Amino acid sequence: MAGRKEYTAAFILNAQLGGKFSSTFKSAKQQTQELQNVMKEISRTQSNISGYQKTEAALNINRKKAKEYADEVKRLKTEIEAAENPTKKQSQELERAEKGYQKTTEAVARNEEKLKSLKTALDQAGVDTKNLEQHNRYLKASYEEVKTKQKEFIDQSKKLEDANEKIGNARGDLLKSTAVYKGAIEPAVEFETAFAKVIQAVDASPQEYDDLRESIREMSKELPMTAVEIAGIADAAGRLGIQVTDIKDFTRTMIDLNAATGLDPFQSAIELAQFASTTNMAHDQISNYASTLAELTAWKTPGG
Repeated sequence: MAGRKEYTAAFILNAQLGGKFSSTFKSAKQQTQELQNVMKEISRTQSNISGYQKTEAALNINRKKAKEYADEVKRLKTEIEAAENPTKKQSQELERAEKGYQKTTEAVARNEEKLKSLKTALDQAGVDTKNLEQHNRYLKASYEEVKTKQKEFIDQSKKLEDANEKIGNARGDLLKSTAVYKGAIEPAVEFETAFAKVIQAVDASPQEYDDLRESIREMSKELPMTAVEIAGIADAAGRLGIQVTDIKDFTRTMIDLNAATGLDPFQSAIELAQFASTTNMAHDQISNYASTLAELTAWKTPGG
């Protein structure tokens, strides 16, 4: 497909694996980093595709809502103009409809701006937004290919190591390189993939993204959840409309609520958002409500 980037690691590995072990291993760290970069690029593009699809769906919904509000405003104005003595209820309904129209048109504008930004990123990656599903399948296959190439690289490097009488220092380097891959690269890629979804769900500045990323990592050191799991809760918070400045506290509260009640933190976030919508609770008050619920639950629990 014209203009499409070839997300494959074959070009990285083939030239080296056919040579001597010493020359192969000297570039091990560099190759591992290149493989990681390839996987990050694939994950980033997949996240952009997912974000584009979700934003496009949201845009269609908001456009439909905006039209419904516009029709309602037009109808109510006609009724009020025709009435000799418009009722207070009619005026209130008109005010509500006008506010709804304004809110949804603003949402449409935000959706359109985000869709434009995502389309630019996808165009740069060689992805045709008219054929996203096919591109997504291709990227998924490419990601698996990269992982396979990584395994082949490690396996073949090990065979060369065992066969080389003068392995010496190279043996230690290989073990160190393998440890770096297993201990850092895979978790790092998984976390970046999870955090990419947070980026899609939350409007924030680069500095705010960096601060939130660091906060999630720090929480994973303090709490019995991985950074990937915590990022999942932050993603849910962003999609529920929690502002970036409140996501850290909201996420921590969901984890505390889980510890106090045993409720799934993702489900808790969704149910709290539904409750907030029903009661017209402001998003910045959800965390306070959840914290109070967690404290009451702990207080009522024997030994708590």
